[in-house]
Amino acid sequence: MQASTMPGAPPVHAPLAAEPGRVAVGTPARPTVTPLAPRSTPRRPSALGASLRNLVGVFDWGRTFSLHRRLLTGDLRVLREVTDTETDSAPTLAVMGMAALAAALGAWLWLVFTGEGVSAGHAAGRVIGLGLVCSVAAWAASVAATWWAMQRLFDLRVELRRLSRPLALAAGFGVWQLLLFVPGVSFAVGILALIAWLFLSVVAARAAAPSLDDRSAVISVGIGFGVYVVLLTLTANLFGIAPGAFVHAAY
Repeated sequence: MQASTMPGAPPVHAPLAAEPGRVAVGTPARPTVTPLAPRSTPRRPSALGASLRNLVGVFDWGRTFSLHRRLLTGDLRVLREVTDTETDSAPTLAVMGMAALAAALGAWLWLVFTGEGVSAGHAAGRVIGLGLVCSVAAWAASVAATWWAMQRLFDLRVELRRLSRPLALAAGFGVWQLLLFVPGVSFAVGILALIAWLFLSVVAARAAAPSLDDRSAVISVGIGFGVYVVLLTLTANLFGIAPGAFVHAAY
């Protein structure tokens, strides 16, 4: 009798059972899928942060310090140069801002060293913080008053930005008010710095408007400078906000 016909023998065509733990040849293994980490929502930069980064990255600080250095060394030709250079608007405003900050720091140091019963923190807020803001605002008002006087009193038309650039650079001479903290000569330092600033502002007005004669320049700049002095004197007397030499009017 043949083996295929023996009872209990498996059929010839029946598949063999696979052993446990073994994979049949030719069967593809499933790829291991790694779970994706949850996607974090990117933080959107604030408008202020973006503006500061753009200012640091794009602003020409080298030009700013070069203009300021030339002014302090007596190179008055730089006033005519910035008048005709439109790209110097931001650098000249930065020079004016640095001078205002130096004046505020000088006044605060004078209060810290000589003021009796004056809180350094309170004085910092009044003289440096609010004082810096008021100083810049008073300067802007003085430029507007000078521009108005040139047009209304002397019928001289000049672009406001063209006038503001040399006037902003001239204001950079006020950086010497940082020396206000020197005992005994504080008031003299402040007065001399303001007088030099006034003189340079007259030269700056002549640079912006060459057809302006000396008399017209002195009157126009004098009106603008008078607005600056009156505004800061009032803030010093009424609110104790006193940057630069005006600290002597408040404390």
